[in-house]
Amino acid sequence: MHNPKLIWTVTGLLSLLLGVSALQKLSFAPATVDDFSRWGYAMALMVGVGVVEVMAVVLLLVPRLRAFGASLVLALMLGAAYTHLAHGEFARLGLVAAVFATAFYLGWVSRNNLMLPRAV
Repeated sequence: MHNPKLIWTVTGLLSLLLGVSALQKLSFAPATVDDFSRWGYAMALMVGVGVVEVMAVVLLLVPRLRAFGASLVLALMLGAAYTHLAHGEFARLGLVAAVFATAFYLGWVSRNNLMLPRAV
């Protein structure tokens, strides 16, 4: 059995981090706009990533849907890792790896709580 307090603490911290990241993207924070421009990505992609981050936060905060939220975070982190590797931003990979590992942990401990349709 996993420690519920630890799971909620980790979920809260990851949700806070993703929420701040989404806010930066959806409010067109200058540093975030500069990053997406430097990478050659459209602003629509920045907004899309921000929306997916918000969706991930909502899913993470619902225990029966947490594994789905963690899966979204894993997909986002794969995209972030690709972007940082492709542009030689190796210093940013540490945070990406930490978020990836955290999302993997949450997905793993939540895998048995999935809200799936039942067979008839």
